[in-house]
Amino acid sequence: MDAFLLSKAQSLLNEFSALEDLKSALSDLKEALLTSKPKPTQSCIQEIYQLIFESLIDSFSKDAEITIIALIIHNEYTIYRLLSRCEDISPFLNRLIIILTRIVTEDYLDNEEVHSIVGDIVTNIISVTEGYQLIPVLFYLLSLMLELLENSFKDVKAKTCKNISVLCKTVPTNIIQYHNDILLRLMSCMKHPDFHVRTSSLEALGHLVYILPSLDMKSVLGALLGSDSDRFHDVVQFNRDNALSNMIRDEHMQVRDMFFRVICDWLLHLASKRELQKRLLPIILVGLFDPIEEVRETCWEQIVELGIMWENENNHTTSNDSEVFKPYPWHPFYKKPRTGVKILFTLYFNSIQHDILHEISNFMSPHREIAAKLLLSLLILTESANNNLQTVLNNIMISLEASNQSATTQILLKCIETIGRQIPVSSFFPIIASSRSKPSIFCSFICTNTPIVSTASQLSTLTYFSKGNLDAKDPNEFISCFSGVLRFVRSIERSRESLFFAQALIDADIKWPDNCREGILRLLLEHDHESIPKFLKKIRDSWYLDEEQNFKFVLDVFIKDIQKYNASEWKTSTLTWPVLSNICKHCGDYATHEDMELIFIKVFSVPMSPYHIPSIRLMKNLQLHNPNIVNKIILKCLLGTLKTEDTSLLRSEALQLLKLSEHHNVEMSLFEALSACIDDSQLSVQMDACDEIHRQFTFVKIYGVEKFTKAKDQSNIITKLMLKLISMLERGPDQTLNCLYPLIDVIGLFPEEIDINAKAWSLVLKRLVTIVIDEDKSNVTCKELAHLCIIAVTNSSKQIIIDELNAIARASDKKTADYIASMLSLD
Repeated sequence: MDAFLLSKAQSLLNEFSALEDLKSALSDLKEALLTSKPKPTQSCIQEIYQLIFESLIDSFSKDAEITIIALIIHNEYTIYRLLSRCEDISPFLNRLIIILTRIVTEDYLDNEEVHSIVGDIVTNIISVTEGYQLIPVLFYLLSLMLELLENSFKDVKAKTCKNISVLCKTVPTNIIQYHNDILLRLMSCMKHPDFHVRTSSLEALGHLVYILPSLDMKSVLGALLGSDSDRFHDVVQFNRDNALSNMIRDEHMQVRDMFFRVICDWLLHLASKRELQKRLLPIILVGLFDPIEEVRETCWEQIVELGIMWENENNHTTSNDSEVFKPYPWHPFYKKPRTGVKILFTLYFNSIQHDILHEISNFMSPHREIAAKLLLSLLILTESANNNLQTVLNNIMISLEASNQSATTQILLKCIETIGRQIPVSSFFPIIASSRSKPSIFCSFICTNTPIVSTASQLSTLTYFSKGNLDAKDPNEFISCFSGVLRFVRSIERSRESLFFAQALIDADIKWPDNCREGILRLLLEHDHESIPKFLKKIRDSWYLDEEQNFKFVLDVFIKDIQKYNASEWKTSTLTWPVLSNICKHCGDYATHEDMELIFIKVFSVPMSPYHIPSIRLMKNLQLHNPNIVNKIILKCLLGTLKTEDTSLLRSEALQLLKLSEHHNVEMSLFEALSACIDDSQLSVQMDACDEIHRQFTFVKIYGVEKFTKAKDQSNIITKLMLKLISMLERGPDQTLNCLYPLIDVIGLFPEEIDINAKAWSLVLKRLVTIVIDEDKSNVTCKELAHLCIIAVTNSSKQIIIDELNAIARASDKKTADYIASMLSLD
């Protein structure tokens, strides 16, 4: 078989008439080598290598197809046989690596398939040789690998990075001298667009750093992390000098997962791990906030390993099995930190606490969010082991003032909630209660440890601290301090923050005592917000599901308290009105009309009150429009005697409420009020007033005058109504004429009630006729209205009207006389 293969190989070089014949014969030789039985001997393979591989590569270096076939033969068969059986492979490897280097750097610089096969050959060389066999050719081998990392394709780069990882294990001592060149190539690969390349380069970097001696470690980490500095933000900012910056924010979770594993492996096993903690622990802590759960799990597992390492080094044994732990309501902090983790990170926290607090207090810093994440993770990992929580809390309160970044603000609020789980409210509350309130615009420039904070910051801090405290194992201590906390909150102006505080108490999964329930409910009702109905429903469903009477009793207490307010107190009260408004809008079934009537009458006794118009709307919501309300409130609104900022709007709302009422006594007081509305500047108010007059008189016509009003009053009203209509016909603008139809209809319903002396009646009729006949000064609508009015009055049985019309006809021209004659004939 050896003789056959050698002759076949020799023929490739001597017996071909065309290049295609050589390619075909070379393929045949490849199949013969791979399928021959028995397998060719060592000397046969070596002779074939010299005949085929070196000669063909040299002779046909520009023919990619021949080169690829030769490389495949060498990679799939020859290399295993040669390297596994030759006692001294150095000469062979030297020649091979030099040829491969020339192929990828000169002959086939842009051929991906050639580069890929060369990368496979390098992998096979490393896998089938012992470390001592690679030492003589390590320089040439690394030169080839660095060329592949520099100029090759993504898959080849990934393979080469893995090969470097293997070399770091195989020849760790000998590869150290080349670490600078390797590091530069790996750092370049860490920025490659393909995530496989980035992952493999990180893995190789981890192995490379692991084998470096302490003297070289500092320079390598300096290249990776940037210049060594004691300033905290130099670690967290991850600027362009920090080669790890892209890794922590890499878009692919596999890269981030490998990155955190490598960092933690350094912290666990490097000789200089103590010195590296300040530089590398922030990276692991930030990883706890990774968006992917698997990556967060990786970081948590690595942190646990660091805690175990500390316990082993300090001969401290611990077990978490007996410790009660209520999980955090947000991920990933759902496990209790073991003792080693708490102590290790407490020591670390103490060393960088000043730097963290400085960073989050500097509102000009672009890195506050990262600092806030580190603070949150350290607060959780250290739990109550930290003795400086009150100082931390005070700095966070100030930092909230400087924050216009919503993400940073939310993290800081989570920090407060975490502290709330660890210290009692009795220790915390004096901090916020003693802080002085200043406007936010002032506090946003405070970057030092000072007690000056705004009310918004105070309330936000109190809310999240309370959430954490109520989420702890025993909320009874918070309940014991509840009255003082609530008194503090109610002393501050209502805002979004105070509403959120009430929501936090409502959402807390605890059984509140009755006095706490009443305080929380009152605080909620003191806000004017669209979410109030939702919270009220939750209160009724969770607190008063089987205690409906208790809920009504609490609301009655609130209503009785509101009734105690006098007129002067309604001018300054900003909390009573929201309570009244929310009860009327959302709990109207629990309020009696008698109680509400007393309150609203008192509200309308206050001049220039901002609550006049809202009160009318609340009365509409409650269907509160009895005769007492009409006489004591609605008439005042219509007459305009109340001093208010918008009389027209108040009249409009009052007319809408009157329309809902069952009040149909057409009395002089109501007519005068409606008549005043007819003179209002707003057309909508004029039309509503006319419609209401028509509604009142139509109801009287249907059910009889004697039942609802005095006949004398009604006669006077109709007469005044007639005069009002004539006045409006003469002076009113065109757009007001449409509102007069209801008035004419009323006059037509009660012509017999018109009572006017002959002289006044003559003036009225002359004006009406003039409006109809005058072609120049009266428009069509006005003529029509006057015509309708004349028809209405001539239907009266009073002779004085007919006499006056005849007198006007005799004194007028023929056209006017004919018109009057036609009107009289209608009778």
